[in-house]
Amino acid sequence: MDIQYSVPTAQRKVYTKQYRKFAGVDFSTGVTEVSDGRSPYAPNMVCDTTGFPEKRPGYMSLLSAKFSGRCYGLFPFDNDGVKMIIGHYGTSLYACVIAEPITDITEIYTGMAAADSTFFIMNGKMYILDGTNYMQYDGTDCVTVDSVAKVPTTTIAAPAAGGGEKYESINLLQPKRMNSWQGETSAVDYYLDTDSVDSVDLVEKLNGSGGWDVISTGYSLVNSGDSSYIHFTAAPVSDAAGPDNLRATFTKEVAGYADRIKKCTIAAFYGISSDNRIFASGNPDWPNQDWQSAIMDPTYFMDDGYSIVGSENSAIMGYLKQYDSLVIVKEDSDQDATQYLRTANIADDGTITYPLKQGLVGIGAVAKKTFGILRDDPLFLSKNGVFGIESSAVTYQRTTQLRSYYVNHALCREPNMQLACAAVWNGWYCLFVNSRVYVANSQQDNRNKTGSKGYEWYYWTGIPAVCVREFEGSLYFGTVDGDLCKFTTYDEYGLAAYWDDGDPIVARWSTKMDDMEDFMRYKTLMRRGVGLLAKPYVLTSGKIYFANENELEILANEYDNQLNTFDFSDLTFASFNFNGVTNPRVIPINKKLRNTGLLQIIVENDQGGQGFGIYGIQLRYVYTKDVKK
Repeated sequence: MDIQYSVPTAQRKVYTKQYRKFAGVDFSTGVTEVSDGRSPYAPNMVCDTTGFPEKRPGYMSLLSAKFSGRCYGLFPFDNDGVKMIIGHYGTSLYACVIAEPITDITEIYTGMAAADSTFFIMNGKMYILDGTNYMQYDGTDCVTVDSVAKVPTTTIAAPAAGGGEKYESINLLQPKRMNSWQGETSAVDYYLDTDSVDSVDLVEKLNGSGGWDVISTGYSLVNSGDSSYIHFTAAPVSDAAGPDNLRATFTKEVAGYADRIKKCTIAAFYGISSDNRIFASGNPDWPNQDWQSAIMDPTYFMDDGYSIVGSENSAIMGYLKQYDSLVIVKEDSDQDATQYLRTANIADDGTITYPLKQGLVGIGAVAKKTFGILRDDPLFLSKNGVFGIESSAVTYQRTTQLRSYYVNHALCREPNMQLACAAVWNGWYCLFVNSRVYVANSQQDNRNKTGSKGYEWYYWTGIPAVCVREFEGSLYFGTVDGDLCKFTTYDEYGLAAYWDDGDPIVARWSTKMDDMEDFMRYKTLMRRGVGLLAKPYVLTSGKIYFANENELEILANEYDNQLNTFDFSDLTFASFNFNGVTNPRVIPINKKLRNTGLLQIIVENDQGGQGFGIYGIQLRYVYTKDVKK
């Protein structure tokens, strides 16, 4: 008969495992294979400035009454020192003076499209494109741009019989043009530089003082075949010498011209030596084209100032500035390049051109509102994850590299990715989709398993944002039901930052499902030496769970009050313990867990108005017996 001996637990070798060097989440690796510092599940956590995980900031609603309709755009505007958010909700634009709560709200325009909009600011005025309208807001009046658009002088120095010198291009935004002539003393017919003119709106002649006098009568418009001219009953000028002395403003409507710009939904600054032009695209009728404005004049888009960017089978999705170039990113295509590089050149005669270089067929964008630059790294969302543009020359073979490796398993399964939106805030690239946020931390980069540069990512839930905008260090978002919200931070709001508009934030940090490098042996946790090194706050608490191959959650410990520090600004006597020490605290976990093959530690805070953070987790265990069938 065999005699079996067992070694008392106290005599077995005790092993120690620590989780200290924290990073982000890892959704792309098996739960047992995640690195010790990453978490397979950590909702509503982010890293602090020293790299340790803590509860994310919450948000507050800024409105006492919601707007009617979905938010389609949020646009920050400094109106002579008055900080405003221009909100596009439903079919209206609202000017909201920033406050908490916002009470100064003015409806500045109604008749917007119920569609995503974009904006830019030039010459102190805001311009908004929604795919149907092109608006200008100066802080007082909101008008359609065609009502204030530049009237170009298309021909100068023309004789009465026509000809002359081409001077400016036609403005796509409005149908008016001007011609000027070197008038002839006997001429009564003055030919315009186009045919089928709709109307003559203004005729003027030069006076002896150098000003222009209006000719209000004595002329008519004649459309004859392929010519249009103004017929005067008497010669309008008496001196043919000198500069142009007769001019006329007339209307020639070209069908579809204005819509080429009004239907745009994307805009970017670019120019030579400075960002002095606007490039607009996103028109579904011309998906592979963009148009350039005049220098420092977004009311003037020239009819010949356009570029054809690759095949019409793939649309332009967005722009990214990189160094002195403008990268144009298109949607995915098997036949067309997905990135093009625009540069700016100036010729000896002063002519400025914007040549394009074609990149390779590769990764394209899936959502127009996800373009952002995180610490000089241009990012956008594709159907395969978040990518960054690695080189300043898109003609290089590896122009884009995956930045979101560790969250891709979840991110790429999100429905309706085309509706995602993003903003860069607080050193984070925040990608919002389906009430979830994927957050890349610029201070924690890595080399991921694809061999490319990546970031540590975090994962937030319960954020109903459909439109986001950063403004002067704060992050605002709009919702589908008409709300306007702002993210709060501990530095600004203290513990009041840890609420989601009155609801508690449930934050968790989970270690990997750890086999302690031997999945064929059972382990028993020691009653002593297992604990949490927690981050102290004025108010904090937590629950600590074990999970193993048999049970999802085993409550191991709860802590409350013993970490709270002394601060009258957030004082509540129910949890007041007069503790003024702000150093990390050890929370022992005295629950013994026997004969477990795999082990996961889960730390949770589900209380509103409380901070929560982790500096380390430690286990002490012994091996017991082999795993048998």
